[in-house]
Amino acid sequence: SKHGKKSHFWPTDETPLDEIADIKHWLTSDRINELYGTLYSSAVYHRYNDVFHHVSIINMHDVDDDIVGAFFCDEVPNAVHACEKWKNNDIKAPKPNLAFNAVYDEIAVTAYLHNYIPDGISREEAREAIQNRHEDVLNLTADDFPKACADEDLMDLLLKYSLEAERIMVPEFFESDMGEVVLRSKFEMERDAFCAVDYDALWKQNGWLDFFQTLKGGNTGTNKETKEKDIANLKEEVWEEIDDDMEDAQRHRHFIRH
Repeated sequence: SKHGKKSHFWPTDETPLDEIADIKHWLTSDRINELYGTLYSSAVYHRYNDVFHHVSIINMHDVDDDIVGAFFCDEVPNAVHACEKWKNNDIKAPKPNLAFNAVYDEIAVTAYLHNYIPDGISREEAREAIQNRHEDVLNLTADDFPKACADEDLMDLLLKYSLEAERIMVPEFFESDMGEVVLRSKFEMERDAFCAVDYDALWKQNGWLDFFQTLKGGNTGTNKETKEKDIANLKEEVWEEIDDDMEDAQRHRHFIRH
């Protein structure tokens, strides 16, 4: 994805491939088929419908993108005060996860896995050095890297399942002027979202491989010291995520209770 949450530690041999693979290599027909049957909205709807007597679907296009308001005011029983707070803009916005352009991090990780990054360089240092060189020295943007995109047959499969899910979930809306035609149009506009950096081409451009060898980290320590720093950063990230999750959960309980 173009945006994500920053990570400070390098992947290890135990790091799952799913966590470091770009969209081009992560997206396969087997994975699409699996996710459609388990995590697509239509699959989730059917699972809930098998258990609960009443399951509602909120179509964001029917509520002017006000999903939260539709949820509190129309769907949650007895959430009168939460609904009023939302309508009066009296609900504190959740703490945002600060997004950043992940392409520089993906390049740093891929270079690291190819052993192009010298010892003693942290992931953050490599990421920032790549971004500074690309934007300040080469005067390019994050969209200017060579791209490799998902195959057409995968895109067709994604579109097929997306249309099928919409037809199942919101059949009347799907048949309207805002339904299938608009969905197909938006899908075509977002095809670049399924592209990743073409590393075979990148390594041959602009002297990147030579540049990696010039990197010098802020710490001049050994791999052991770098790994210890990575572990410390990882622990900090985990606790930050736990704190954020607990804060959000407490806030939501408060809104519904009051």
